[in-house]
Amino acid sequence: MKILDESAFWGNVASGYSRREKLCGIALAVIAIVFSLAIMHGDSTLLDPGKRRLVAIPNYIAILFLFWELLTSSKDFRLYIPLFVAWVFQWSLDCFHVASGVELSFQFSALILAFLFCMMKSRVWFIGFRVYRLFLVFCSFFGIIAFLGFISGTFSPLQTVDYYNKSGGENALYFVYPFSYLFFGMQGGGEAVRLCGLFNEPGYFGTILALALVADGFNMKKLGNWFMLIAGMFTLSFAFFVIIALYWCIKAITKIKMIIAVFLIAVSFIFIVMPLIPEDSQVGWLLSRFEYDGDENKVAGDDRTTDAFDLYWNSSKQQGLLLFGQGGGYFNNKDVGSLSCKKVIVEHGYIFSFIMWGLLLLACFHFRQKNVAWWILVFSFFVSIYQRPAVYMYSYMLILFGGMENIRLISRAIVQKNQLPK
Repeated sequence: MKILDESAFWGNVASGYSRREKLCGIALAVIAIVFSLAIMHGDSTLLDPGKRRLVAIPNYIAILFLFWELLTSSKDFRLYIPLFVAWVFQWSLDCFHVASGVELSFQFSALILAFLFCMMKSRVWFIGFRVYRLFLVFCSFFGIIAFLGFISGTFSPLQTVDYYNKSGGENALYFVYPFSYLFFGMQGGGEAVRLCGLFNEPGYFGTILALALVADGFNMKKLGNWFMLIAGMFTLSFAFFVIIALYWCIKAITKIKMIIAVFLIAVSFIFIVMPLIPEDSQVGWLLSRFEYDGDENKVAGDDRTTDAFDLYWNSSKQQGLLLFGQGGGYFNNKDVGSLSCKKVIVEHGYIFSFIMWGLLLLACFHFRQKNVAWWILVFSFFVSIYQRPAVYMYSYMLILFGGMENIRLISRAIVQKNQLPK
């Protein structure tokens, strides 16, 4: 995707949007930002549960504002039915398709949030994406300072907190800095420091950063995108590097010069840079995750499942229960530590999982574009589901649907620019 004069481009875009569209987009972004914060997760060790209600106040205000706009100006909104059907199906699975012994739970707040998002036009999603991207730039900027400050010994964290739910292994910690957290724990046989931003996990932060860069056409003329790229590297997230690699590989397929450049960079890295990196370093650990493990028959970085989870997976497979699944909540009180889409398949089966993600994919095709950037975003998004399947959230939806509108506007502006007389 070619690069435009950003100041002129965004100035023209902003001038064409109504005050209501801008405010509704900001409200969507506020909801996405609050739900993204590590301190808002139920198992967070970073904030007392009582104080969590105070942090959620902006959410309540944003939701009330969106309802007010819907009631007072209903003609300016319309329900995007394909996405709403997909979201309701996912909501229904969570509420009604539950494992034996698990009580039914009617999460009406989740349904309300889905309805509000689907009532907005793509123009509002676009504004929401732009505002959410600014939040990611903010997290990245302070995260880079925190990461470099820690590894250089320039300044110490404000406090040290246990990592949530022991998911980072024994003795894993958060190092808390202003507007940023660092993960510290054992990774690959050695101690590792990884950037979390304001998210609860470095992998979550890295995945979101990579998808946001893809949704913004990887425009590296923006300083903010450089912050996101560097912060993503500091997460040491396997998903971040895979998504970035996918982007450039797919782009390379369309251009012979880029194919040659990617090939030369890859060869130089493999035969010149990699031999110089100590295996016991953090970079060495990250690179080792891309190696193929012949014994396990998978890439070493594919660590989204555990031996404990594999026992349940194999048991469900042998009993023929993977078609429709065991039901939601099946893993309650089971310490399996899995974050893979396989966990969703054990609970809801191949059929229901396929429908849930397939409906979301169909909802994307209403906004289909001829440019490669659209296909890369959609492909990267659905590839990311393998390691983070919970995508029915405002953060992911703004990046996907707001990102598609972002790509459309940039592509249209490029065409218009090229049609101008020289």
